[in-house]
Amino acid sequence: MPLAPLVQRQSETDREQTEVVVGDGNTQLMSIIESMPSASMSKWADELLISRQAVRRRIGLLEKKKLVVEGANNRWRLTPKGIREVNEFRR
Repeated sequence: MPLAPLVQRQSETDREQTEVVVGDGNTQLMSIIESMPSASMSKWADELLISRQAVRRRIGLLEKKKLVVEGANNRWRLTPKGIREVNEFRR
C-alpha cells in the first residue's frame, strides 16, 4: 500500500518571508481594502495568500502611518492619504 505524501504546514516565519518576496504587501492590502471594503480580514488574507494574523499586523502598520482607519461596524477603510498611495502604486 503506497504511503500518502507528507504535507508540511507553512510556519508563520515562512509566511512572513514569502510576504517580503511577493512585493509591497501593504500597498496590495490597501488596494484590496479599497476594492473589497466590506470583506473580512480572512477574505483579504485569502486574496493575498497570507495568514489572517499577517493581515492584522499590516493593518496595524497602516493605521500608524495614517493610511487606513477603522470605520463603522469595525470595517477598515482607506484615508485620503491611503487612497493617494494606492493610486500612485497603480501608475
